Amino acid sequence: MDLAAALRAFTRTVERGSLTAAARDLSLSQPAISKHIANLERHVRARLLERSARTVRATPEAVSYTHLRAHETKAN
Repeated sequence: MDLAAALRAFTRTVERGSLTAAARDLSLSQPAISKHIANLERHVRARLLERSARTVRATPEAVSYTHLRAHETKAN
């Protein structure tokens, strides 16, 4: 898994609130974005997005994970 690509896909999806919009922004297909996010969810062993018919948003686990990643990045 390309962790950097998966994190970019996840971050853009949350920012835009849409898998399709994230795919458009990153010049990827919507299935590619979905695959990156699924791989990231398997990697962290948690569901990171709440999906509805039209939008997506970060789960509480995702918020915790992103805060942890930010803290680790600052420490290095």
